[in-house]
Amino acid sequence: MTEVLAHPRTPRQSAYLAASPRPIEQLAAARPLDQLTSSLRRLGHVLIDGGAEAASGAVDRLSGKLEGIASRGGALTGAAAGGLKAVAGGSNPVWGAVKGAIGGLSTRTKVLIVLALVLALLLAPVALLVLLLGLLVWAIVAAVRSREPT
Repeated sequence: MTEVLAHPRTPRQSAYLAASPRPIEQLAAARPLDQLTSSLRRLGHVLIDGGAEAASGAVDRLSGKLEGIASRGGALTGAAAGGLKAVAGGSNPVWGAVKGAIGGLSTRTKVLIVLALVLALLLAPVALLVLLLGLLVWAIVAAVRSREPT
């Protein structure tokens, strides 16, 4: 009687138990293992879905950045277009690429480049003077050392 109360059998359970070669004790032990397997499977699916969603978001962001670069032009796009135009026109492709790259830059970047060139031109004589003074000091030190008796 206690066996019947401990394991009540419905028609579905009786058919399952009759077809199953395992005793009832093994079935009770297998249920937690089946639950663990099922939980791990669900966890795997959630992790895969999350990873795929994160990768999709990264690809979308990269795609948006590339579309922005293509729509704005940019230096690289301008350089490629300028080089191709120069080749088609029969002139120097390097010079065409340089002109295209400068044309693809923003106004702010162009202004900064011009300021850097002007600053370099203004400071070049100062750098040359410092170099000449350094060479003069080096020559004097070398001459003084060569006159000393050893």
